[in-house]
Amino acid sequence: WAVGFSIGCVALSVFLLGQLRGDFYLLYFLPLVSAAGYLGIAGGFLAGIASGVIYAVSVFIALPATGSIVTAVALRVLVFILIATLLGVIAERHVNLLEALRASHSRAIRLAISDSKTDLYTHRYFDLRLRQDLARSRRTNISLAFVLCKIDNLTAFNEAYGFNVGDRLL
Repeated sequence: WAVGFSIGCVALSVFLLGQLRGDFYLLYFLPLVSAAGYLGIAGGFLAGIASGVIYAVSVFIALPATGSIVTAVALRVLVFILIATLLGVIAERHVNLLEALRASHSRAIRLAISDSKTDLYTHRYFDLRLRQDLARSRRTNISLAFVLCKIDNLTAFNEAYGFNVGDRLL
């Protein structure tokens, strides 16, 4: 509804100004940019059509439909649709790149704080979380518990059964 409202505002302002000379049609690109940015390809395409139709109606109300005017209006309507659709493609690609960047960032953080063999947290991350959780426990007056395990003779186990089995044990 916001895109329709902005297209309507542009059409109303152009109609109230009563001046269909010059580059007033460029105002119709404003709602197209926002529609394509928020609604993607399909939204940009539909906003391009809506802007084009409203633009054509406003021109044909004010001017006689001669051959040159119809051709100019048709070309501008096609430009509205094309630009809005292209902006939608760019917006969707931008969103996809941001999602890929977020996923990559999350994976990099996960790799930085965990051991690649055991998938356990690193000692540095364990110390950081322990300090944070202890501080929260003191602040909220809620008890904190954790389990610490030590595996005796892990070296002998690794030599007997192999390091891969020892890693799975961990």
